[in-house]
Amino acid sequence: MTDRIGEPLDETMLRRALRLEADERPPLFDPAAIAAAARVRPRIAIVSAAVAVGLGALGAVAVWSAFAILLPTVAVDAFDIGLGLLAMLAVAVSGVADLVQQPVVPLSLVAALAIATAHELRERVSHVNAS
Repeated sequence: MTDRIGEPLDETMLRRALRLEADERPPLFDPAAIAAAARVRPRIAIVSAAVAVGLGALGAVAVWSAFAILLPTVAVDAFDIGLGLLAMLAVAVSGVADLVQQPVVPLSLVAALAIATAHELRERVSHVNAS
């Protein structure tokens, strides 16, 4: 059979192709029933919209309540962690500050520097005299 492009199919050929064989069962769906079920019923649309709005509002209330309940706890925990870190840092800085404020430490550093300088000068003089 040759198919002519651009020409519509013959109606008799379509009817022959759509005819059921003897052992074939008719389709189980009814186009009229599908069309009737697809029609929008206004009452069902209103009910489903009201249910959607109610569920959305309930979800928003649940999220807001969880946020309002958990926010103070999270804020307190964050503040507690920050304060603990600040206390640990203050203890370390306090030890260094106490050590530097004692008068013995700066004086011992100056004395050690003077002794090291005198030793180096003596070594240079003795090394120059030996050469």
